[in-house]
Amino acid sequence: MNAMQVTAAALWGILLGAIFFGGLWLTVQRLEGSRRPHLLIVGSFLARSLLAMGGFYLLSGDGLPRLMIALVGFFLARILITRRLQPSMESREGVGEL
Repeated sequence: MNAMQVTAAALWGILLGAIFFGGLWLTVQRLEGSRRPHLLIVGSFLARSLLAMGGFYLLSGDGLPRLMIALVGFFLARILITRRLQPSMESREGVGEL
């Protein structure tokens, strides 16, 4: 496996992770205004999971090393999105106080 293949697998993993965890964030944002939040949660989970599993299935055709690199990229996307969307300290002041 050359450097270009490693980079491509990592980027595909990051893309899948960004779609999965970005979709989760969008779902949570829309819950409050939803008339049927249970359908939103289940539908979003199924769509995000099927997309991620389909992507990993396609990546697995080239062997386990490529799949493992894509999984690392997937979880790297989770870390990046979580840090990016984390509220700042100023906006957390007063949270939890009664």
